[in-house]
Amino acid sequence: MDDTLAAGPRLNSAGLNSTWASDESVAEVASPRSLASPRSDASVDASADVLVASPRPEWQSMSVATGWPKELLQTAPVGLRNLGNTCFMNAALQALAHCPVLTAYFLQGNFVADLNAANPMGTGGELATAYAELLKDLWREDSSGALAPEKWRQIVKRVAHFPLDGSQEDAHEFLAYLLDGLHEDLNRVSRRPPYKERNAVQGVDLEARGEERVAAEAWHDHLLRNRSVLVDLFQGQLRSQLRCPKCNTVSVTFDPFVYLSLPVDKKTKTVAEALAAFCEEERLDASNQWTCPSCKKCVRAFKKIDIWKTPAILILNLKRFYFNRRGGGKVRNTVACPVQGLDLSKVVGSEQPQAAVYDLIACIDHHGSGLDEGHYTATCARGPSWLKFDDDSVHSVKSPVSADNYVWFLLRSDTPSEPSTLPQQSHLHPEAWPHLHPLGKPDWSFLRSSDLSV
Repeated sequence: MDDTLAAGPRLNSAGLNSTWASDESVAEVASPRSLASPRSDASVDASADVLVASPRPEWQSMSVATGWPKELLQTAPVGLRNLGNTCFMNAALQALAHCPVLTAYFLQGNFVADLNAANPMGTGGELATAYAELLKDLWREDSSGALAPEKWRQIVKRVAHFPLDGSQEDAHEFLAYLLDGLHEDLNRVSRRPPYKERNAVQGVDLEARGEERVAAEAWHDHLLRNRSVLVDLFQGQLRSQLRCPKCNTVSVTFDPFVYLSLPVDKKTKTVAEALAAFCEEERLDASNQWTCPSCKKCVRAFKKIDIWKTPAILILNLKRFYFNRRGGGKVRNTVACPVQGLDLSKVVGSEQPQAAVYDLIACIDHHGSGLDEGHYTATCARGPSWLKFDDDSVHSVKSPVSADNYVWFLLRSDTPSEPSTLPQQSHLHPEAWPHLHPLGKPDWSFLRSSDLSV
């Protein structure tokens, strides 16, 4: 995806919003669920041997407590063998494999309709198909022992060009790379329009249009180029503000995110403190001065980032590693995170169409003293239990929260467990966007008739 923010890479949020009604410009367009269509017969045929009985009607009976199909909870957990410094890959794969809706989307075969083999920014559908095959092996009913993901590694090296050559890599970096690759393989956009950078909005224009309207416009433009299940599940929206210290002019932009990198130090005790630090206003240094559009002065502006819209699955990366003249190190204190009921309402900058309450479902853990050494594992929820995946070894643990936590995966409590009921984010269907008009009267005048051709 091309819309990148310094706070994190490139993907965004889902949420069914019944408050916004469609206007006449979109009233006759097909429903969001019908927008997905097979890209080519070759893509479908290449994936046919990957699918387990698709669709699977018995999966309609979902576990209310966990969002997992009950039959999957009865399968034995499968570890991944280390192929030579591949613990970072194994940990990221296990954590992502324990995101319920995404895994069901692949195992039920929903991904086949979204394969976009013609996307030049993707891998011709090979990465998504290989991931579906890997999930099938991890969740098969007759699974036993550990799996050696050699075929997966060779495909990733060949089509995604990620260095899986035995060198020490970062699990979070690999995760971001994987999510981006899956997004491009599954991007529902068949004709991607040229990228146009959005200008910041300030002053009278911002006051007249309102921040929620400006945020919705930015979301619409993002969806013109990016529509996939990764957008539906993992992408949220950030509000970035610059404030002039001379005249107090405020300039605002809205950007998508796929994860948040939270600052932590030895004083950080809770996830709430880390989130507050992420949203704290800071002063730009002398090398990053900003020219105020109102007073025209070059100033050290105040910058503030707010979480504007929350995704269905929120990925939080704890920035434990630091670097200095002596080399660097790692912040090793435990940052407390509730396993259930993490309420983000106090740190979210706008009204949400649903409660921003999350449950922890998986962690990527780093064991060691620095980024260039150590070992990665994953701790994942499996029904009411927590399992630690340490390469080919799997064992139960009492709690997933520890001083080793590096990446958290949190599932919003309203997220549908059945992939077919997951609202698809589309530029043509604002009723599914997470944006709410303050007066309850949506203004969709920024929607264009040319949108129908994208």
